[in-house]
Amino acid sequence: MTPKKITLTALALVRNGISVAETMSGSGDMAITGAYATDGVGILDIPRHIGIYAAGNESGKTFTVYGTDRNGAVISESITGPNATTVNGSKNFKTVTRVAVDAATAGDVEVGTTNQFDSQIVPVDSYKDNISYNVSLSSDKDLTYEFEYTLSDILASGFVEADAVWFSDLGPKTVNSVSGSITPFRACRLVITNYVAGTITWNIVTART
Repeated sequence: MTPKKITLTALALVRNGISVAETMSGSGDMAITGAYATDGVGILDIPRHIGIYAAGNESGKTFTVYGTDRNGAVISESITGPNATTVNGSKNFKTVTRVAVDAATAGDVEVGTTNQFDSQIVPVDSYKDNISYNVSLSSDKDLTYEFEYTLSDILASGFVEADAVWFSDLGPKTVNSVSGSITPFRACRLVITNYVAGTITWNIVTART
């Protein structure tokens, strides 16, 4: 496998970047008019997780986000409403085309980006035992990340990013790190669990045999 180098950076979260505060009088679609909106579609800076915010209790409602992932595949995610907080989804949306709620809301609800996102998936040579990787952070770093790997066949026909089963290796990190694996896997990614600022440089190398 040719060594891989991936650079990640993002804008800070925008809590109402997809849908600004709106009280829904019944089930239906929220207006997509936030800072990321273009002609009724939220086009995000990078593929990232979506958050639903409410000052009141909306925990009895379900919000369903529709859009596309980094590869243009159509995806959706159902998120249980928040109770005076923000509830984060787990899928990476590059665009948001619709946000639907299944009932009237008690008050204003906002939809936007969160401080969480995942890198692209990097396939590796699963016949190699030794895979090394390092993560370097810029001097202005304020973030937490984890390295994850999967045995799922990401090259299978019809594969969608959200379908893979992931395992954590490094655990949460906030500084530069170097590690490796002595057991094979099919692909890996970085998971950013708390992003405020900074740039991540990630290198993956397979040992020659």
